[in-house]
Amino acid sequence: MVPAELAGQRLDQAMGALFPEFSRSRLQAWIRQGAALLDGAPVAAKHRVWGGERVTLTAETAP
Repeated sequence: MVPAELAGQRLDQAMGALFPEFSRSRLQAWIRQGAALLDGAPVAAKHRVWGGERVTLTAETAP
């Protein structure tokens, strides 16, 4: 879930806060590939979040 504190941020910025173990460029690539969904739907990295949305990341990571 996107916390209310991240409301107004771009999706890629919010995901950077939610998934700090991944670089923002990697997150942006996954968003472009459709591996990151917001409330079950693909969106652009520039999409602004409002808080309360569910982020799903289905990308494969290298071991």
